[in-house]
Amino acid sequence: MCGVAAIFERTGAPADEASLRRLGDGIRHRGPDDSGIALDGPAGLMSYRFALEDIEHGRQPARFGAWTVAWNGEIFNWREVAAAFDLSDVTGDTTLLPRLLAAKDIDAFAELDGQFGIAAWDASTRRLILARDPAGILPMHYHLTSRLVAAASELRALARWLPGTTYDDAAMSRFLRLGYWQPPDTPLVEIRQLEPGAMLVVNETATAHRRFYRPAPNPTFTGSVEDAGVRLAELMVDATARRISTAAPTGLFLSGGVDSALIAASLKKIGRDLPAYCVGFEGTAPTAGYHFEDGFEKSIEQYNEFAEAAETAKCLRMHPPTKVRADELMLIDELGAVVDTLDEPCMSISAPPLYLLTKDASRTIRVALSGGGADELFAGYAHVDPTRYANAPSVVRRYLELTEVFTPDEMERIGAASVEPARDLSRTLPEGVANAADVGLSPLSFILIAERLGPLAHNILHKNDRIGMHWPLEMRYPFLDRRIIDFAESLPDDLQTGPDGGKAVVKAAARHLGLPASVTDRKKIRLQAPYATYLSDARVEAFFERVIAHETDDRPRLFDPQRARDYLFGPMSAKVWRRPAKILLLATWNLWRP
Repeated sequence: MCGVAAIFERTGAPADEASLRRLGDGIRHRGPDDSGIALDGPAGLMSYRFALEDIEHGRQPARFGAWTVAWNGEIFNWREVAAAFDLSDVTGDTTLLPRLLAAKDIDAFAELDGQFGIAAWDASTRRLILARDPAGILPMHYHLTSRLVAAASELRALARWLPGTTYDDAAMSRFLRLGYWQPPDTPLVEIRQLEPGAMLVVNETATAHRRFYRPAPNPTFTGSVEDAGVRLAELMVDATARRISTAAPTGLFLSGGVDSALIAASLKKIGRDLPAYCVGFEGTAPTAGYHFEDGFEKSIEQYNEFAEAAETAKCLRMHPPTKVRADELMLIDELGAVVDTLDEPCMSISAPPLYLLTKDASRTIRVALSGGGADELFAGYAHVDPTRYANAPSVVRRYLELTEVFTPDEMERIGAASVEPARDLSRTLPEGVANAADVGLSPLSFILIAERLGPLAHNILHKNDRIGMHWPLEMRYPFLDRRIIDFAESLPDDLQTGPDGGKAVVKAAARHLGLPASVTDRKKIRLQAPYATYLSDARVEAFFERVIAHETDDRPRLFDPQRARDYLFGPMSAKVWRRPAKILLLATWNLWRP
């Protein structure tokens, strides 16, 4: 991964190098190995490089013909693309991009399988083009006016570069409800973020938002669950092999679940035994506490998967995973640092354990393979179960009820500064889709797309990118290979869920690669800190109560501190559903600064 900054003076004035460098300072931490700058009339591109591939020839910005490119990420099919279009002098993905753009113009992005945020300047037509990968793995933020375009890999870079910013009240209201910032929303009016699979094309007088990728469920697969498992296993082995760095030490984030176990089995198939890392929480807090079904909050024992990860490694004859340990005091000691890495605040119960995991792993590896995306592609979460939507008059509204952090009523109860009416979540789908039935999608297809382009891209992957780049360490996701996404969209609903619930095809693939039922049939456990249990510790509860009660005088008020404290810590607070998630969301906002 890298950090990217770009400026385009739409008035025709020359791009100012000092201004570009100042913008680039905000993404310096993303690229400790190298930096580069390119100025061409009204445009300027800058890159800070985290060098993982094509070390000798991958310097940025890269030029070919009229094109200059600065970008963040990896293209895993660069060899096939170079061969398909007979492109010469391609030594890796960085040298591919300007040549492919010269050959295909903006149609180039549809050819790529990878994770990327790209800024490209075409001197022949005086266009600046920004593009973001289809899964939303990597970010792209921008500031757009009639006179200027500025872009960067992170919001803070732009926020600190601009002479002034304004908080977006409507976006803040949606954030309270969803727990993340859904494009184009950010906390600031002057800064927007690009949608996954989209590009922004800007010249001196015109602006166009275009999509080069759209989700396209097409349930044409006709085989059995086991047949689908065989095909997924084949794809996973190849996708995993492509994501092992050729030039940097690579490892595996191994939990007790079937997703990372399938990646481990794929590594075994290609003869690679990479170092593995597993995080778990321990401590003396009592185990009594919240026990919600649907995977939200469980007792403390279920937040330690050391034994399960070790069993997976033993089954595959891997080296045992490194154990990364945490306790309840970490929530007090480290939460401010965790929030500071996030760039934009988000409600992520998994952020603290991931922070510790990447911190430890980055001492020995620079790339980590992750099972992220499996649940969203293969129906792994309980709230996507189609039976939960069987009698719902609106799939969209029902999905909101099952996933929102604060309901509109709760937002009023905590004195939220702005309470918008329920918003149609169809913005997470192709344009104009108001309900699954409008385009013939089944409820399950609708929900899985909403999951991928909503919380996966803008909560989970957002958090993974920012925390990873803090150390730095790059995470790569075999499940988010374009071929695997297409394959998942080809599966009928009955194969996605199966007789025993979600991820039937993932489990079948794991069986095909030799994993036993003791691994493939384990109950799902989310990577998250055990807040429900730890909140029974007076020190932890007092810490969060203080943070939420703190007045943020330097920013617009998101909620009323006293009313929020009464609701979340008062006599009836034990009955608040998803209380830890609500507490973490408000605490994160109060600790965050742009």
